[in-house]
Amino acid sequence: MNCQQVREELELLVLDGLEPREKAAVRAHLASCPSCRAMEGEYRELIDRVQAEERPEEPGRELRQSIGWAARRELTASRRRARLLRAGLAAASIAALLVLTVGLSGLWHRDPASDVPPTAAAEAEPDVERPAERWQHAGAQAARASSADEMLVRCDTIFLLRLAEFGSNVAAVDTATGATRWQSGVLTFGHLADDGERVFCLSSTRPRQVDLVALDESTGEPLWRFSHRGIHPSHAAAALPIDSDRVAWVAGDTVHLLDAHSGDAMWSHRIEEGGTPFALTANRDLLYVFGGGMLTALDTRSGEEAWQQALPVDIEQGGRPTLAIAGRHLFISSERGGQLAAFDTSARRVLWLRPVDGGRHLLAHSDAVYVRGGDGVRAFDGATGDPTWARPATGCGPMTLHHGRLCYADTADQGRLVAVDPTTGVETWHIAGVRSCDGFIYAEGVGYIKTQDGVVHALAMDLH
Repeated sequence: MNCQQVREELELLVLDGLEPREKAAVRAHLASCPSCRAMEGEYRELIDRVQAEERPEEPGRELRQSIGWAARRELTASRRRARLLRAGLAAASIAALLVLTVGLSGLWHRDPASDVPPTAAAEAEPDVERPAERWQHAGAQAARASSADEMLVRCDTIFLLRLAEFGSNVAAVDTATGATRWQSGVLTFGHLADDGERVFCLSSTRPRQVDLVALDESTGEPLWRFSHRGIHPSHAAAALPIDSDRVAWVAGDTVHLLDAHSGDAMWSHRIEEGGTPFALTANRDLLYVFGGGMLTALDTRSGEEAWQQALPVDIEQGGRPTLAIAGRHLFISSERGGQLAAFDTSARRVLWLRPVDGGRHLLAHSDAVYVRGGDGVRAFDGATGDPTWARPATGCGPMTLHHGRLCYADTADQGRLVAVDPTTGVETWHIAGVRSCDGFIYAEGVGYIKTQDGVVHALAMDLH
């Protein structure tokens, strides 16, 4: 089966509506296709979510209309609806579709977590008029969760993942018009990065092999491909450009430093202790790699181990570790939480540990670290670990900093793009009706946000 055929069967698969022979064929394809596996995971997560949540109160007329319009678009967009009805799964499938479509449009209510302490930042704010929209670009891949690496804005170009016939490709979009400049033929599962000349992405065309691919920024043509065998795609991280000549990449338990022009390995270093997956960041002449409770510092020039230290707790037991660095302070957590650790890279010691519900995304800036996980955004003093503020925030998108404001999307109710003062957590502005699992990007008077229906919106804004 090819990707298109499998994706037409995924809803039936997760709803347990396939015949044994069909199920086996779909499973065989999923075993070797990370892109389709990711889509299957999204379906399963959405179904789990709707089963776990309470139904809202009786919806009003506008909500009922919106649900009807969303369902009608979905029901008429795919020929497989008739098959779902014949299989007797219409109610379950439409429920999943409504979560996928209506939920992504901000029409399904969920109360924020009660464990987030109330602050002045949680006070109600008046709606802000939605900025004028310069353009929309449809067809982008909507991620279940992102680390702000599925869409990049560089000068006059946006690089993003765009849906293709058999998966996703990288596309370049003009920031002035929203028109597609090029779409690469390389199948990718994301993790975008760039160094000003090349766009880097990950690809997996063979079982248990992941490739780091470099694309020419001006044409989208592949320049080189570096392969690492024997790993699952979930055990590879995004590339980390060190400068215009070198790029670091962690795959499985090995860190590679590659020549950015040729893709040749300058050195490779296998982490002997610890476990996958690993996370990677850099500061000055050192690469910091964390995995399995072990933090390793590598010299970027030689690949030699500068030092290695075990941390007192296993912070990554709940999922992929997440890192953020500001100056000499390195902050470490996990997608699913547990603890947030602050580590002094100069003194090589743990400064403090704090319990957190989740650490899907960390952002360190100046003397503070911000954590998004569970159902909230929290701020801590970087030196002491003292909590400074917390806000309820439902959703999965990362945080970004623009002109002295911390920005993120809150998917509760109809959704909002929120900006808060990073020192106090007090809301300074928001835009209603925005639901996204990607980061908000601002450049040259325009704000860019990709909503969960795969549409990139360019909003005329003045944040100065």
